[in-house]
Amino acid sequence: MLIHYCTKCGADLEDQDGFDPDIGYWTCTECGQLLYDPEDYDENSRFGEVCWFCEGCGAYLTRQPGFSDHFDSWTCAECGYVNSISEDDIYESEEAYQNSRKSSFFYDDDDDDDDDDDDYFNSEEYQARMREAAQRRAEEEKRIAEEQRIKTEQRKEKIRRIWGVITGKKIEAGISAVRCRGMELDAAVCHFAGQGFYNISSAVVEDLTYEHISEEGTVESVTINNLNNFETVTLFPINAKIKILYHKLIRVEPPLTSRGARKKQVRDVIELFQSAGFVHIEVRIIPDLSTGWIVKNGSVESVEIDGKNDYKRSDRIRLDAHIIVKYHTFKN
Repeated sequence: MLIHYCTKCGADLEDQDGFDPDIGYWTCTECGQLLYDPEDYDENSRFGEVCWFCEGCGAYLTRQPGFSDHFDSWTCAECGYVNSISEDDIYESEEAYQNSRKSSFFYDDDDDDDDDDDDYFNSEEYQARMREAAQRRAEEEKRIAEEQRIKTEQRKEKIRRIWGVITGKKIEAGISAVRCRGMELDAAVCHFAGQGFYNISSAVVEDLTYEHISEEGTVESVTINNLNNFETVTLFPINAKIKILYHKLIRVEPPLTSRGARKKQVRDVIELFQSAGFVHIEVRIIPDLSTGWIVKNGSVESVEIDGKNDYKRSDRIRLDAHIIVKYHTFKN
């Protein structure tokens, strides 16, 4: 387990409310030290390990995609504020930054610039961007929290599995081998995973004709530790090997390639594909013949299978593939 400490006062950051290492930075509540993830910086950075924040909404610019301190300015991805990136914009602390802003407020002679800033911060555009930024931050925090929850559950599950193997824990199959037949593959996987098994794999048997395509994805058999005859209450180790065999549609070799079909009569080509078991055959005409002396009427130009005409005779193709046969005929 990785424990996070303050590099200045040694405080345990995990005990501080709101701490999240995924954010990339944190101000220690004990001593006020600004801490950051060193992995966010590279050795080629212009100003070294400096944390950059948006002056408009306070967003952490350093982790925004594409950010680099080699730019003279950076438009915040959260609120759209254009931030200056220079040595003059680096402050030793938050207090120094706030004092600088106060000093500029009282002593800056450029009233027009101040008015422009005030107008921008009071504008509906800025307020809308701030609302959008707040929503994005909330969504990001929710995403991070969900990822943390999933990681925690995965760690717990891994520990349970290891402990189950060490202690020789056994669990019931929860279903008989006979009842597994005809189940949907996903349902079978979910059942055994729900029982606590995790060493689950599947294999395909391509044996369905097109008339039985509705049975695709159904279970043929289940074996647990090579045992294919088990009952609901049969006990197996938690790391038992479960193999689920399920049905899929037959795949066959095409009777002709696109090149091999050229100049053959369209009826002959269609019959060959139908005899092979293919069911979705579409015919398209090319009305470009005047006499039919050089290219005969009904002569095939090409055959496409699922939009491709570069298939091989050795390819295995599903029987429900979309086949298009294009052939020449007279203009009229």
